[in-house]
Parts: sequence; structure tokens; C-alpha cells
Amino acid sequence: MADKVKFIKNCGWTFPCVLLVYASANYFSFAYLIVYERFKINTKSIVLLATFHFFALMFVWSYLATALTDPGKVPQYWGFFMENPETQQKKYCLHCHTYKPERCHHCSLCNRCVLNMDHHCPWVGNCVGFYNKKFFILLLFYSYISLLIMFGTTLYEIVHILLFIKAKGFGELGWKDFYITASFIALSILTFIITFFLRFHLLLVSKNLTTLENLDLKRGKHPVDYDVGDYNNWVQVFGKDVIMWFWPFFTEGSRPVGDGVIWARKAVFNREGNVSSEQELMPNTNTTRQEAPPVKTNNENYGALGSPNGAFPHYINGIRNQDYQNMYGNQQNGFVMQSPKGFFK
Repeated sequence: MADKVKFIKNCGWTFPCVLLVYASANYFSFAYLIVYERFKINTKSIVLLATFHFFALMFVWSYLATALTDPGKVPQYWGFFMENPETQQKKYCLHCHTYKPERCHHCSLCNRCVLNMDHHCPWVGNCVGFYNKKFFILLLFYSYISLLIMFGTTLYEIVHILLFIKAKGFGELGWKDFYITASFIALSILTFIITFFLRFHLLLVSKNLTTLENLDLKRGKHPVDYDVGDYNNWVQVFGKDVIMWFWPFFTEGSRPVGDGVIWARKAVFNREGNVSSEQELMPNTNTTRQEAPPVKTNNENYGALGSPNGAFPHYINGIRNQDYQNMYGNQQNGFVMQSPKGFFK
């Protein structure tokens, strides 16, 4: 594992550069050799190119949003409310010197803890977490649509090349024909891979799982079940605004539901894998009085393109104002820890 982390760190920008070269080579085959030279400029080719470039630009936008958005930082004072010393010991990160919320993991590559960490993606050079998971899935979606357009167009040309070979043989083929054939093979492989990844991550969203939690399940572990229904699982990633689901930026209605710290849960499994207790959709229904932490704004710590304070500057202690009020109330000398019922309605 250490060797793998060291290898990825040493690669640096190698993965994005390989992706750029790969995309450029296939774009040259599709846009110039096939559409421009062989289809010629006409209404159909213009519509084809316009459609492709729309999805390609959405892919680039989603890629930049995934790469540049902070996946989620641990709120500064949230560990203050962990009263159980055993829980504190289990959740304490020795690298970041902070308490980790549920579903939070430390990334050795980013050297930080990430809220609702899914995985570290070397192709974008960033972790996929609570605040950029939507952008990552859109990246897969728009790359899939773009690949389908390129694959279908190239397949059409491959059929013509095969008919040409049948009529005149291999001897009459030029370098452009071989280039298009090589591009078709590369597109076939990548389309298959992206199809698998898109299906896999959509399945994870529908079950409210991360890649790391899915690995735990395969290893025989039984993590907490956070599946609260298809719609509620979906809005935790894409927000409630249906129109904004397909756009790689946040508005007030399209940000993920929740804060990446407090999680709804369906059931808790014991060591034998049996359900040991059923819980309400929102955890912590008991009310306890605690002293609220001092208010401190930290707007400077969040980045662009949909990261928390990039779109919503009203944060207290790293937590959205509304969530802070739900959790701590308006009292100055104390607060009531409330279970924010109706959170998913």
C-alpha cells in the first residue's frame, strides 16, 4: 500500500497529461479525419459536431469542478461534542490531529481527512468526497456521452473501411485509415471502462455507499447502513433542484443535502452481521445540554467551483449557518442538541 501511494505521488501530473494526450489523439481522428475530411461540412456534420462539443465542454467543466473543489474539510469544533472517550480514541486521526466524523477517512495522498471520502482519483489529482461527488459522477456521465458519439461515428467509418478492404484489399489503405482503426480500438476500450465505472458509482449512490464502504462489505465487514431510500440517497449527492442535477456547480437548491458530518442511518449491524438496533432516519434523537463552541467564521478556508464557502459564504465553525442553528440553537450559554427531523422531506 505504501509503495502504491508513493508511486501515485511521484507521478504527479502524469495521469492528467496522459488523459489529455489520449483525448487529443481521439479528437483529431473524430473531428478532423472523419467528420471534416470524409463527411464534409454540411448540416448533419455541423449538428453532430455541435452536439459533441456541448457534451465535451460539459465534461471539461465537470473535470475542473472535480479537481478544484474541496471534497470536504472536517469542521473545526465538531469533535467537541464527542463525550464517549472510547469513541474519541477510535475516531481520532493521528495525522491531522482531529476527530473524524462518520464516513470520514484520512487520505495519504492528499495528507488530510476528507468528509464522506469515496476514493482518491489520480486522474483528477483530488479526492472524491462529500462536496465534489456530484461533479465526479457528472464527469463520468458526460465523458460517457461524448465517448458514445465518438464511438458511433468512428464505427460508421470503420464499416466503410472494411467494405473498402473487401473491394480493393489492404494495399490501398492509407495512414489515415490505420489511425482511425487504432482510434476505434482505443475508444472501444475506454467506452467499456467508463460504462462500468458510471454504472458502479450510480449503484453506490442509490445504496448510499462509498467505494471504501463497498470494499468493507466485500471484505466481510458490516458497516452502518446509511440507505434511506432512493430519492433521499440521491439528494444527498445532487441536491433537491432537479434542473440543476446536470450542471457542475452549486446553487442553494443543488448543494448536497446535509453537512457531511451528521448522517442519517437505517440500521446498525453487530459483529455477527445481525441488525442490533433500528434507528430513525436522523441520528441522535436524545436531547443533551452542552456548551456551544465559540463562533468563528472561516470563509477563507474554502475554495472555488462549488466548494462550501465558494458558493455559500455563510459558515460558522466550518458548518453552514442553518445546520449550526439546527444543531446548537440560538442560546448564548448553552444549546439543545436537536434531531433535525424532516431533514429529507
